[in-house]
Amino acid sequence: RLRLIQLGISPFTVSYLLLEQASIIAGAVSASLILLLLLLNRLDKLPQNSKYISIIGFILSISSISFIVKVVVSTLTNWVQVFHISETILGLTIFAWGNSIGDLISNITFTKIGVLEIALGACFGSPLLYFLLGVGVDGMLIMSRRKDSTQTSIWTRHIDFKVDMNLVTSCVGLVIAFAIFTIAVPLNSWQIDRKIGIFLLVVYLSVSGINIYSEL
Repeated sequence: RLRLIQLGISPFTVSYLLLEQASIIAGAVSASLILLLLLLNRLDKLPQNSKYISIIGFILSISSISFIVKVVVSTLTNWVQVFHISETILGLTIFAWGNSIGDLISNITFTKIGVLEIALGACFGSPLLYFLLGVGVDGMLIMSRRKDSTQTSIWTRHIDFKVDMNLVTSCVGLVIAFAIFTIAVPLNSWQIDRKIGIFLLVVYLSVSGINIYSEL
């Protein structure tokens, strides 16, 4: 019965996590769903291993992540005002570390169990997803929500942002990293050995150190 109640209350939970307010309609839907699930369970007409449980669990996970991201972004925004630091350096350090720690652990796990191709593909696939879908799709969504009387079409809208020295330094670090993979690795007989790894680590530490030093 506890699982049925958890499933029934899921519409209200998702609504609260996404809208950040209690919805009467979502509460009514959840109450009706709980009664329906309990009735079906009493009549022994409820499947025990339903595929919908996994779907509901996935939706709840996505909603929880969305809510947590809002809290984290709000916290970082407060840090910007309290400690008088730029949003760029927070995005390049704390937010980037928190956002990538899961990928780092997964790649280490893949490497330990011997599936190196998956780990290497994930290393390139994650940044590719961030660059293309993260910037592209999010940018389109932001522009579609903006209301400008002089620009009615989304194709004439644009997003303005300030390019500071930290962002320029990070872009240079990315170019150097891509040069290592496209030039140094082929010259090293297509092997990523200790030298390549140390070089990449030095580049990242150097870029991060320059960004933090320029901010201080």
